[in-house]
Amino acid sequence: AKIPKPRGDVSRIKRGGYNLSEALGWPSSDYEETRTFVVQLAREHLNINKSWSSQTKTGLTIVYAEVGKETVSCLDRYEDNWVVGDMLRIFLKNSRSR
Repeated sequence: AKIPKPRGDVSRIKRGGYNLSEALGWPSSDYEETRTFVVQLAREHLNINKSWSSQTKTGLTIVYAEVGKETVSCLDRYEDNWVVGDMLRIFLKNSRSR
């Protein structure tokens, strides 16, 4: 069975959400390596000035496909690519608020 997404929204700790890094429990080097890869793909295929909900389906599909091609094996254990989605949401939120 795959690992389900935690309850609540990522990075919304005070509203019943969770911290992604803590929820995963990965070594920090693995987390940073994966996050850096996902962010690189976001910069290449998404409009980083737009929110998650404003991204094109095509752009998101490309990012998910590229992550899948790299076979980041630890990500295979998670239901519906929620880890990648959360990493993208955090990055897009932070890049828009600068």
